[in-house]
Amino acid sequence: MSRQVRRIFVLLRMRFWRLASEPEVYTEISEAAEAFEEYTRISWEDAQTLAEELGGDPDEIVGGPFAGTTILTVEIPEHSCCAEAS
Repeated sequence: MSRQVRRIFVLLRMRFWRLASEPEVYTEISEAAEAFEEYTRISWEDAQTLAEELGGDPDEIVGGPFAGTTILTVEIPEHSCCAEAS
């Protein structure tokens, strides 16, 4: 039986590798990516592409005062109350 999962995206705003604020949770990657770009001035896609091309850690691509800023993907299993009862 295949379980369905729900994905949420958590933006960690960092300042010199330390949390700068509370984590922010988004239900769409586009919303999280927009917030990432607003904070770091680099697009999430560009940061990921640079990391792949350079073979580095995406967290290290965003340097300077924003070092460590990232978006985490969290998968949460969806449960059905009816499926558990049977």
